Amino acid sequence: MDFGEWLKKTRESRGVDMRSFSQLIGVDGSTISRIENRVVEPTLTTVVRICESLDMSLLKLYAELQEKAWKDTTAPETKENGPFLRKEQVFEFLDTYRRDPGYGRQILAERLNAGFAVAYRQYHRKGTSLANGGTFTVEGVKQLINPKYHYVIYSIQEPPVSDPKFYRDIYRCGGVLVLEDLGNYLRILRRGQRQGTPPVSANVLSRLETGRAEQFKLRDLLALDNFFRQDGELIAMSGEAIKFLMSLEARDAERQAEQEDSDVEPYGEIDLANLYIKVHRWLELSFH
Repeated sequence: MDFGEWLKKTRESRGVDMRSFSQLIGVDGSTISRIENRVVEPTLTTVVRICESLDMSLLKLYAELQEKAWKDTTAPETKENGPFLRKEQVFEFLDTYRRDPGYGRQILAERLNAGFAVAYRQYHRKGTSLANGGTFTVEGVKQLINPKYHYVIYSIQEPPVSDPKFYRDIYRCGGVLVLEDLGNYLRILRRGQRQGTPPVSANVLSRLETGRAEQFKLRDLLALDNFFRQDGELIAMSGEAIKFLMSLEARDAERQAEQEDSDVEPYGEIDLANLYIKVHRWLELSFH
């Protein structure tokens, strides 16, 4: 079933007109009309907003579009037992950083040193100060996240994940996902694909693999999901990453509207959250 057909069917089943439905889901009525009449293909962001308003998971949407039985791969008992960082914990860290930047830097320094220690133990990088568990200080964190220290160059790399199961487990355990995770996941899937060529253009594939999936078309994502035999999980994982980004954007706008605090670095919520998550990925990988 086409998404436009599904959307029109859903709207009519609720007995509401186009204007009322647009107000319900928070999407412009003209956009809904173009989608229903298959004039335009919806972006992933638009689809996420529609499904959020309808209280429908993207996994269930996939099942209805494919006319398959819905299978929820995120069982409640699995979600509760996962070792992965959850979005509530990220928000808690961001709130702590807002209230007390000094304590927030201390937390981040501890995570950085723990992550560096994991990297050293796993990859035996000799001749580095990480041998003793890392030496990142609170002042070092301040320099890392404050752009005025332009002469300080740090680069926090993604852990070298080679098994797509790592990212699937994050999703299935209710962990937080970002667009960079989605790009890494797709890159691993593509490298492991022995036959065939992904059914999307090289430009589309490049945008997705570099963490720019906000304007990705649902049609292309459905094609990739089917190509890699993901049974809707690629779409669901993408949706979770988009929803988290939307939450961060809302928080970032709220933060910028507040009165400037001289002790708070000019560093956005999105960048700070991504840094915090990237450090945690090293720790999570050590338990995977």
